Amino acid sequence: MDASDLLREKPGRLFARYLIPALASSIFTSFYVITDTMMIGKGVGEHGLTALNILLPLYSVFMAIGYMFGVGGSVCMSVARGSRNDREANAVFTFSLISVLVLGSIFTLFTSIFLEYLVDMLGATEVNRGLALEYGRLMMGSAMLYFLSPFLQSFVKNDGDPKRAMVAAVTGTVWNIIWDYLLIFVFHMGMRGAILATIMGYSLNVLICATHFFSRRNQMRFCLADIPLRYLSRILQNGMASFFAEFTSAVVIFFFNLQILDYLGEQGLVIYSVITNLAIVVNSMMNGVSNTVQPLISYNFGAKKSERVHRFFRIGMGSTLLLAGILYLFILFETKWCILLFVNSADAIPSYGIPSVRIYFLGIFAQAIALSIANHFQAVMHAGGALLIGMLRGVLLPVILILIFPVLLGGSSIWFVLPAAEVLSGLAAIGLWLRSENREKVSV
Repeated sequence: MDASDLLREKPGRLFARYLIPALASSIFTSFYVITDTMMIGKGVGEHGLTALNILLPLYSVFMAIGYMFGVGGSVCMSVARGSRNDREANAVFTFSLISVLVLGSIFTLFTSIFLEYLVDMLGATEVNRGLALEYGRLMMGSAMLYFLSPFLQSFVKNDGDPKRAMVAAVTGTVWNIIWDYLLIFVFHMGMRGAILATIMGYSLNVLICATHFFSRRNQMRFCLADIPLRYLSRILQNGMASFFAEFTSAVVIFFFNLQILDYLGEQGLVIYSVITNLAIVVNSMMNGVSNTVQPLISYNFGAKKSERVHRFFRIGMGSTLLLAGILYLFILFETKWCILLFVNSADAIPSYGIPSVRIYFLGIFAQAIALSIANHFQAVMHAGGALLIGMLRGVLLPVILILIFPVLLGGSSIWFVLPAAEVLSGLAAIGLWLRSENREKVSV
């Protein structure tokens, strides 16, 4: 796509061209965890499912760092390109890549050495500790893939090649699904087979994204001569909201795991494992639609096209709310089917879990509003607003409420925590948006 199209083509048509690749990339990326959960739930059993849920916080941390430098760096790159400053755009890309490689190496080494301690700290029990370690050892050894996948997809998308990012996500996921089935059900390799399939899928994902650097579409260049440290603060400020969106899910899962074990027991933890995996798909789809406008807004913001920036925001918000309605109706009418994707029908889990799942996703409309506003703030480099929304809905409100609700209202109230947090975050996001709009009008 020619860069001038981002400034001249009708916003609705441009959004449609970016939507399918962005949505498909997000959905299929989420399927790595979902596939493992489904296959492990059916092929290994409930203990394997809880073992996987114990390791999800570490997975979230890895992805969070990849998104922080991927989204934060690519937003800065797009704004610089819109301002016709190619040298700065290339310097930002280079600095971001070096940063994610260095941090990825440090975290890979640290988690590999202290895996047993981390698994115990995250809530492993005697019945699932061995399964968690079996999966975790290979996962930590290949951790760099979890950093590079979201990083490369963000930069490739912002460099005008969203279809390649989509192909990478789809191909990697399909490869993962095929090998998950073969290694777990045909070769009976259990947890080890599940993580090997995931490693192969992510490897293919990263390799396909990397081919962008050898294509004619590539505008990114390595620029080692001019990388001032001021880029670090700019990248971190703009990427911190994406970091919190992923990282805080690790914190929330940790607190939910502890509270559910105390108040609802092992059965409650199994249904929460199902919910967290459904939430991964839901959140990925919501983020996919909401993030579609990010490169479009950033480029037009850099070119000072404020009218187009506002138009893209309205399109993104409306589309995300529409998707929220479709998803909740599907969950409402197909709750049992959603649960049976991960557990056997003979278990007592489906009947127990149906009301829990329906309650947990009640906040999806408020989530759509908060996501749209936070992503808009991020795209126009209003880092403070995006970070505040991310902290409120990602960690502060869920953690506070998960500690309070069960004490005051009983164990079953745990499932109301996330809807309440999303509604409060949505109201805060609307307040920040109105304040930002009023300031913009005053400045004009």
